[in-house]
Amino acid sequence: MNWYYIKKNEFFIKICGIIEKTLIKGYKMKNLLLLLLLLTSLFSKTIVVDDDYPKMCEHGDCKIGLFVCMAYYDYSSIKEALNNVSDGDVIKICPGSYNESNLIVNKNILIKSTHTSSIDDVVIYDSSNAPIFKIRGWRDGVEFNYFKIKQNKNNKTAIQIQYGTNYTFENLIIESKGRGIFQNGGSYQNSTFKNVSIESRLEGIDLKSPQNVTLKDMYVVSKKGMAFDFGSPTGSVTIDRQNKNNYFKGRKIALNLGNSSQNYTIRHSKIVSIRDDGINGAKANNLDIRDVEITASKGAGIYINTIKS
Repeated sequence: MNWYYIKKNEFFIKICGIIEKTLIKGYKMKNLLLLLLLLTSLFSKTIVVDDDYPKMCEHGDCKIGLFVCMAYYDYSSIKEALNNVSDGDVIKICPGSYNESNLIVNKNILIKSTHTSSIDDVVIYDSSNAPIFKIRGWRDGVEFNYFKIKQNKNNKTAIQIQYGTNYTFENLIIESKGRGIFQNGGSYQNSTFKNVSIESRLEGIDLKSPQNVTLKDMYVVSKKGMAFDFGSPTGSVTIDRQNKNNYFKGRKIALNLGNSSQNYTIRHSKIVSIRDDGINGAKANNLDIRDVEITASKGAGIYINTIKS
């Protein structure tokens, strides 16, 4: 009896073997399948990555509902962990430096550091033509929390996103000789950036089609490009503070609101442009700017071609 098509996981294969041996005569196969599907839906695991493997700062584990599995999920690299992850899993990274890139995220997961005193206790870096992280396909609920990313290759990207919803980028430091965060796909919805520091050569954050995006406690500096470039927003964008004011600085436009800005709120921010406008947009509908300091020595503080309200 082959259960690999139900769940490709050694733990489940062992469960299947035990259940198969203890089946009561006449027990219907469909009931067994339902039981296995229920176990699968309750299954989740925490994977731990440590560059000192097999010496681990802590161990991974797995759970079925409230029950803890007697198994460890420990790896020495982030790429190994991503190759063994499922929707809903957590990857925890121990303090250390990880020379890795082209890290493909194709599941809805949380990636975070273990409990450390400083965000840069975990550094993921490379000098790569590929992004350090590439989030592929439509994702729902991807979260990055509490680590540092360094892209040391000129004109390349630290984090590349295709499209999706309910992303969270929180407590991150990003240093890039290209773009910080770059979205190159379709709709990007219902997502949050919070306490993220980005220093980049090109655009700090470049989102093609943001919809219902919130940014708080941000520090974004672009040496050659724009701090933010919102291509064609289709929903609201809110920039505000929770614990500290935002700071945006670009050599070009600091905040590019895009071709069709809808329901923009910008508050508690300092905005600096070296050679262009502080805030620029082709069209704006329901634009709310308050408690904002803008410096634009060679352009307009705010330039909006058409404002509806």
